[in-house]
Amino acid sequence: MSSLLSIRKIQLCVERVHPGDASPLDLTCWRGLVAAVVANPYAGTFQEDIGPWADALAALAVDLAEELRKDVTARGETVEGSDGLR
Repeated sequence: MSSLLSIRKIQLCVERVHPGDASPLDLTCWRGLVAAVVANPYAGTFQEDIGPWADALAALAVDLAEELRKDVTARGETVEGSDGLR
């Protein structure tokens, strides 16, 4: 993790959603989210270039997505992206 990031909190949530009707098909699905609260080292100041901090945030996003994927797949479920790939 980058020294530019001060992570205050990470929340990971996975929920199972059941269809509301009496359908004979099993349409149960899992949904998940992951979020992080990070301190803004530039709060109250003007910074010409925040590129390194933005890069650190992008790397954090990848790490969080991987953590969520591991949590969901540990339950024996597959992860499907918006592009339909598993």
